[in-house]
Amino acid sequence: MSDDRKVLSPAALRITDGEHRALREIRDLFANGVFKHDPHADVDKPDGFSMDAAIRETRCGTTCCIGGWMWHAMDRDRTTQSASATRYVHWEKSQALHALFFPDFDDIDDMAYSDVTPGAALLAIDSFLATGDPDWHRACGLHLAEELPA
Repeated sequence: MSDDRKVLSPAALRITDGEHRALREIRDLFANGVFKHDPHADVDKPDGFSMDAAIRETRCGTTCCIGGWMWHAMDRDRTTQSASATRYVHWEKSQALHALFFPDFDDIDDMAYSDVTPGAALLAIDSFLATGDPDWHRACGLHLAEELPA
């Protein structure tokens, strides 16, 4: 990375080297606008993004969540032993990635995984890489309501 963003080491984040490389790679794809929001996982785009889908593929495209796109990068680089994105995301990831892959929106009635945009995912990834906490509330702009005076 050539910018001044803080990025913790794989050991500090408690993830594998392969996960670290994959996360940094897809982070840059998010930053460059490669992933297009596919909230209903219609899979009609080559590079769709939905936090509701570990992976969905058709002849028209592929839609994945953050972990699904990481698995694609690691599968290509042969740095994962997971046979599928679904297995990786749900069972075989480093446990430290759980909060990044599964945002906790339980305390927010009107927020669903499908509402997470690529821009929010980028902010959560940057926060995770810098601190180990994706801070989904801030990434999705939900902290603003908490900061308003009553």
